[in-house]
Amino acid sequence: MATTNPCLITSISLISSHDLGHGGTEKIYKITYIKNHYEVTVSASRKLPAPGEDSFKPSKKEITLDKNQKDIFAFIEALKKMNVFELKDLSAKVLLHPTFYEFEIKDSCNKAHLFEYVIEAGHHSDKKYQDLIDLFTRFFESNSINQ
Repeated sequence: MATTNPCLITSISLISSHDLGHGGTEKIYKITYIKNHYEVTVSASRKLPAPGEDSFKPSKKEITLDKNQKDIFAFIEALKKMNVFELKDLSAKVLLHPTFYEFEIKDSCNKAHLFEYVIEAGHHSDKKYQDLIDLFTRFFESNSINQ
């Protein structure tokens, strides 16, 4: 007999740090349960200049996305179907242009799952992890912070 988990997902985040040492961008995708609904935010920042970039100012932009609660529940279900709770730290040998991902999910029963994933030059080493990144990109970037 299957049992249901009575715990509510209260927080999901994915931090993507792309080649920060060469002026890359850090993006934070986040879903947070607040006062009986989910809030979806995306932030992007650049903290360091790219090589040869003379006039640089650190920047940060954050937006709250207007997402339907039904779509958010579908996203959470998709994460569960991907078995994200079974994913562990995975790191490629990185020589140049790294991208670091940090994924975390928390629930109302004070359980949390966290893992890190590192790739080089945009080349994913495992399909399960690539599918996770693609799911986040599709869900969060449909209302892109770059627009």
